[in-house]
Order: sequence, then C-alpha cells, then structure tokens
Amino acid sequence: MSIRLATWELSERTLGIVGLGGTGIDVARRAQGFDMRVIAVDPETVEAPSFVHEVWQMDRFHDLLAVSDVVAVCAPLTPETHGMFDDAAFEQMRSHALLINVTRGKIVDGPALLRALTSGSIGGAGLDVTPEEPLPTDSPLWDLPNVIVTPHVAGGSPIRLDRSVGLFCDNLERLLVGKPLLSVIDKEKGY
Repeated sequence: MSIRLATWELSERTLGIVGLGGTGIDVARRAQGFDMRVIAVDPETVEAPSFVHEVWQMDRFHDLLAVSDVVAVCAPLTPETHGMFDDAAFEQMRSHALLINVTRGKIVDGPALLRALTSGSIGGAGLDVTPEEPLPTDSPLWDLPNVIVTPHVAGGSPIRLDRSVGLFCDNLERLLVGKPLLSVIDKEKGY
C-alpha cells in the first residue's frame, strides 16, 4: 500500500488522553490546533478545560479506547497504571488507532504491545518511552514499520529550564507569604 493511501488527517478525529494532569492538558491544548475532538480519563475528578470535550472516570477507560483514533498515555506510573495497556486494552482499540506514550513505558505491557502491533489490532505506535528502558538493540520495536521510537525527549524544550526556574521562584514567593504551592506532588499516590 502506498504511503498516501495509508495516511489520514487528525482533523475531526478523536484523541483519547489517559491522565489529564499537566502533560495531558498540554497534549490536549496542542490537539485543538489540529481540530481534534479530545476526551480523557483520569482517576481524579477534574474539570475539563475548554479544549477538552469530556473527562471520564477510569471505569470508562475501555470506552475511551473504543472511540479514539489516537490514544496518548499521559499518566504517571503507579501500581494502578502499571501494565494497564494489556491485551484486553488493545482489543478495545480501533484497528487504525495510534498509541502515543510520552510518560512512562511500564504503563504499557511490552509483549501485549508487540502482539497488537504485529497482528494489526492497532495501527501503530509513537513511543517516547518504552516498556523496557533502555530499549534493547534487538527489540522488534526498532524494526516495525508502524512504530516510531524516540529517546525520551518529548518534554524537551530550549525553554524547559527557564520554566523550571520560574516555577521554583513562584513557589518560593508563595511559601514566604503562606500561599498554596503550585505543582505539588502527592507521594502517597505513588508518583
């Protein structure tokens, strides 16, 4: 099949985001530039930003997979998310759907991913993180025509350090005047 026949546009397609925290919101914001319908699942009760059509609880994870053309993994690695993309999850996805993982590789079960990619259960994957890191040189993922692997650089930016310093300074000012801090991590949740 020629590349032109195999391609499709993101416009008017559905992006399903797993984990609508900071990364998920940033991915959703960018998807609006492609005129995508964005839905998400999250274990927390979160308000949907204007560019996210719906946010569901995790009990609708498989519903999200069934209606999404692209699924972006934006969740932290916790005991609940470890291996959540297993055979049952991939069976729910559309055969043309793309899996994009930009947060933690172990959220995806490696053998299940290989089965889904080689059987045609899903259309392809873009992996900035992989189930095994570093990805061994003999991993079949390197040679699959429907997979793109990048070296965990999705969050990279020439202004990332400036953002981090800015957040630190904002939080220092907040701490000094007794205001709530920004971007607080709840270590009880496992991340």
